[in-house]
Amino acid sequence: MGEGEPALPPGASSEPRRPPDLGAVKRALRPLMVTLALCFVAYAAYDLAERWDTRGVSLRWGPLLASLLPIVLAAFAQAVAWVWLVDHLAGRRVPRAAAIALYLDSQMARYTPGKVGLPLVRIAGAGTLGVKGVLIASSVGIEHISWLAVGGALGFGSVAAWSSGGSGLMEVMGLGALVLTGVFAVVVVLLLGVDRRRLPRALTRLTGEGGQGPLLPLRVPLMHAVNWCCWGVHGVLLAQSVGAAWPAARAGFGVLILAPLAGFLALVAPAGAGVREAVLSVGLAPAVGAASAVVTAVTARVASLVADVGTWIIARAVLARVRRPPAP
Repeated sequence: MGEGEPALPPGASSEPRRPPDLGAVKRALRPLMVTLALCFVAYAAYDLAERWDTRGVSLRWGPLLASLLPIVLAAFAQAVAWVWLVDHLAGRRVPRAAAIALYLDSQMARYTPGKVGLPLVRIAGAGTLGVKGVLIASSVGIEHISWLAVGGALGFGSVAAWSSGGSGLMEVMGLGALVLTGVFAVVVVLLLGVDRRRLPRALTRLTGEGGQGPLLPLRVPLMHAVNWCCWGVHGVLLAQSVGAAWPAARAGFGVLILAPLAGFLALVAPAGAGVREAVLSVGLAPAVGAASAVVTAVTARVASLVADVGTWIIARAVLARVRRPPAP
């Protein structure tokens, strides 16, 4: 110990304290998440097999093609919400074309296992927006809390109100899903109401460079509500594409909201593959029949992939024309 350095208390180490190993936590939880996801998919397959009946299964192309428009609008609504959040945290307006392009690039990275591609792509592109990577990382966390809370509230509420098989779907997803939605909702209320000046210094360093007020502006969860309503309309049109009449088709509104939520929370599945289809099939089976529900789940996945790729290609082509070259 050099001259003038303060003496350490007995038993203390001079080495800097290492941050907690979050990777070890994720590795420890992964077997549990894999087991739960596989059990749910297996249960859904057994339940559908018990009710399987291919009579009357048909596909109407008009509602199916029309269902692409709501999820394209949903993608842009979620993109706008994230850009607004970055503006709010940074305390200034970020370049719009670059921000939308970065968002769409990160959405394509959702198809990696563990969902790690999405935040990594956005953090890597922080320089194109003129902000720090830590602000982008914080924005992703706040965005997903709002997105999950709003989606859970709309999904569970509409399933309970409109779906004839709503109680069964809630039993399948479990009480934990309701509790988790409630926790997210409480966090959203706190993010909306607590001024960042009242937060611990360590937290404010992670969440903003010059913004003021609460960490989450009200317009962000409102735009997330628009995003989820678009997904709900997509579900109604998909149910109609397999021949469901309106009273039965409206069950697709809440089910199509809860299915992507369940897929997102299943970290082991790229873009929720398998889990999302299982929730959608189980949720729609009481309204349209098991066979039609499976057809709807498959077409929903195809439609989502077509919308994701098509939106990315078209938007990148349009944005390439309006983006200005970076300043030297």
